Amino acid sequence: MTYRWTVVILGLSCVLASAEEPLEELPAPRPLTKHAAPESGQEIVRERHADGRIAVERHVSLDSSQNYVNHGPYLEFDESGAKRKSGQYQMGRPVGLWTVWYQGHETQTLQEPPYAMFKPPFISQATFRDGELDGAWTIFDGQQQKVSEISFAKGRRSGPAVWWYPNGGKMRELAFVEDRLQGAATFYRPNGQVARRETYEGGHRIQHVVQKHPSGAKMSEGVYRHPRIDMAERDNFWDLQFAMFEQQGEGTKEGEWVRYYPNGQKQMVGVFQRDKPIGQFTWWYESGQRALTGVYEEGDKVGQWTWWHDNGMKRSQGNYREGNPAGLWASWDEQGTLIHEINSLQSSEAIASGQGQRDELPSPGATGDLETIDPPSDFVRRDRDELHRHFSSPLPVSNRITP
Repeated sequence: MTYRWTVVILGLSCVLASAEEPLEELPAPRPLTKHAAPESGQEIVRERHADGRIAVERHVSLDSSQNYVNHGPYLEFDESGAKRKSGQYQMGRPVGLWTVWYQGHETQTLQEPPYAMFKPPFISQATFRDGELDGAWTIFDGQQQKVSEISFAKGRRSGPAVWWYPNGGKMRELAFVEDRLQGAATFYRPNGQVARRETYEGGHRIQHVVQKHPSGAKMSEGVYRHPRIDMAERDNFWDLQFAMFEQQGEGTKEGEWVRYYPNGQKQMVGVFQRDKPIGQFTWWYESGQRALTGVYEEGDKVGQWTWWHDNGMKRSQGNYREGNPAGLWASWDEQGTLIHEINSLQSSEAIASGQGQRDELPSPGATGDLETIDPPSDFVRRDRDELHRHFSSPLPVSNRITP
């Protein structure tokens, strides 16, 4: 201040000494650089590295319990003085836009695909509301190109999640509703072509399955509802760790399933609901002759069931109640001659006493075997292997899944 007053006094002296001489124009003063002053009730806390450089600069304030909490701007710096993290707190909770800078070696995530395919340094940005992720969490590479972007609402994955190739083309595009996969999932090749598409409902992959005989002929087809994929570990913005997922339960058959003989003839047609047979089922012989018809209710045989010989003559007929034979059952030979009539109650008592034979009442046998249309164990194993491989980075699957 003394220097500035001196300049003013000298200037006035010059004016008094010679009013006719033009005044030499003084350069404009440089603006003073200052740290933003804390708001009323706030204090600034600075933590330092060993060499004295600032490591953390944060604003704190007393909460209702008279405890100091982060409130206001927050900055972190590395040992070289470069900015490491920046954002805002509101009474201890992160709010607004947060940014974290990475050189590429700090976390395992950046050393795995697709991130390892991009050039560092990386920038991780996300928006918070009331301490939770809310909006897009985006990761950029050293050229400000997007590597991934996941949408959140109130801390949960909700909306699109996209990963890119270094050439700018999409790698994967998924959609979530409250942390569960929902809708279309599309996987792309580096040239932009679609590698495959999948559909999800509430975390379940819904797949139209076609199985083949060794000859290549169609063996069975239907809709398979894969085990549900649940989030086992949540996304962690601060450590740059994406959520881990695991499969829950078993897969189920849904809707109409058809089983075929190697010659292309239908062997069985029926409808499933959560793996339980529902409604009318029909089986055929390889010749195309009808072999068996019956009805299921909630997975139990009910009502009248009828078997035929391969020559078209009726073989057996009887009724089921809640999955058990009920009432009178009759059987005929291939010429239509009545072989015997059996009361289901008497037959059950005879079998229980050891006096009867278990084949007295007809059973679906080979022509009525529902298990023949179950996806084989290697199909389920392949599905889990694919889940690990294709979702390893954007949708990592927990090790708890055992192939």
